[in-house]
Amino acid sequence: MKKTLILLLAALLLSSCGQTAPETAPNETTTQADNTVEETEPETEDPYLDTVEAEDFGGRDFTMLLRDEGSEVSWSIFDAVAEEATGEAINDAIYNRNLSIAEKYNVEIVGDMNKSSLSTLNTAVKAGDSTYDAAFLNTYDSGSAAQAGSLMDYGMLSDIDMTKPYWDQRCIADLSIGGKTYFLTGDISTIDKKATWILMFNKNLISSFALESPYDLVNEGRWTIDKFQEMSADVSSDLNGDGEWTVDDQYGLATTPDTVHGLFYSCGGRYIIKDENDLPTFDMDIDLCTTILETAGKILSNTQNTLLSTNIKGSANVFLDLRDCFIEGRSLFYGEVMFHVAGLREMADDFGIIPMPKLNEAQAEYITYTNPAGPMLVVPVTTPDLTCTGKVLESLASASHYTLTPAYYDIALKGKFARDEDSAAMLDILFANRVYDLTQAYGWGSMPASFRDLAVKGSTDLASLVASKQGAFDSAVDKFVSAFTD
Repeated sequence: MKKTLILLLAALLLSSCGQTAPETAPNETTTQADNTVEETEPETEDPYLDTVEAEDFGGRDFTMLLRDEGSEVSWSIFDAVAEEATGEAINDAIYNRNLSIAEKYNVEIVGDMNKSSLSTLNTAVKAGDSTYDAAFLNTYDSGSAAQAGSLMDYGMLSDIDMTKPYWDQRCIADLSIGGKTYFLTGDISTIDKKATWILMFNKNLISSFALESPYDLVNEGRWTIDKFQEMSADVSSDLNGDGEWTVDDQYGLATTPDTVHGLFYSCGGRYIIKDENDLPTFDMDIDLCTTILETAGKILSNTQNTLLSTNIKGSANVFLDLRDCFIEGRSLFYGEVMFHVAGLREMADDFGIIPMPKLNEAQAEYITYTNPAGPMLVVPVTTPDLTCTGKVLESLASASHYTLTPAYYDIALKGKFARDEDSAAMLDILFANRVYDLTQAYGWGSMPASFRDLAVKGSTDLASLVASKQGAFDSAVDKFVSAFTD
């Protein structure tokens, strides 16, 4: 009875979130031919959840180490545990999910919010401390922990099925090493969606300057880096007439230097490939990446067209300055991670959300950069019970596919924050083809940061950069591969 009640509550939650049916994925819609509604028994069971056999783990704590930056405006993990139901969709999805899984395995799901999560995990591993069953670390820290030997290969957890849709398949393909997977993300958390790099645009400025609709450009395959550069150069204005370009003027783009990363990956740039043994090697298409660098430099280095965070002087918070520039209608485009969309809810002007541009119209797909500041789910090698860890994480991810992700996607994004149906449709494009990069996860040779710095300076001398950096890059990769294959 208790299990049935929990499942019915979950079904009611999904109904209140606007889900048409439990089997409908977040990017699908259902229609009816007429107004007749056929009465059917609601499908309250998660078809994936029941593939993991229930087991009694004796009421033990299942403890997850959670990244905590001390503020809600951060990459802290707030969607792993919920103390009680509050009526808020995401919170209640977490609460009901955990309640169901806790009952299935007779565990208490506990979150340890920790401001020193990487050092805490590494210290625990070195001491043989089995306190933590799993952890959420940002991607950089996950890479560091993996290289320190602190993380378990998910292939050792027999109950984790990495082929299932609730695990991000692109993350697994991009970040695996020699067939081993140390990081996972997907439906188990919303943080990977928040780390997606996007462009927001001001509809009033589009109209005022008689510019083409960004939605039409995307849908017609004409949203390219050249079009982005052209449009972002059309609206700048020295509003106070002082002859200086400051935070109070009007720009084509307000952003941080990391938009260079967004453009690099969206236009097909890559630093490495992986061989037949799933091991990385440097392989940068110099001609392609030089083309990307040239146009990215025109955008990012132009202080009259782009308000760049690094050019803002005497500010207490340059990120809020960028956001305020967009909120106050003084920037046509705003480039940031999805995380920042929530901060625009008080914006008076209507805005839209679109993906980063393609290299050219011949490029088949829009590609979305995933910022490595976003945390990954990892398992310490000292996890006390592989069976318990595998079953609980697999079931949490499976249940989230039908609870947490729909609540975030449909209610928080498509409902609260995205202001029109077109933006909601853009989210499907954004999330459909995201990329992750081992180079950034492990910091090999600082190549991405150096490429970014070239663009910000307006330099196109990529050949010199590669010549100066490739030796260190190759050495770092070779050392890494040797350690992991040993």
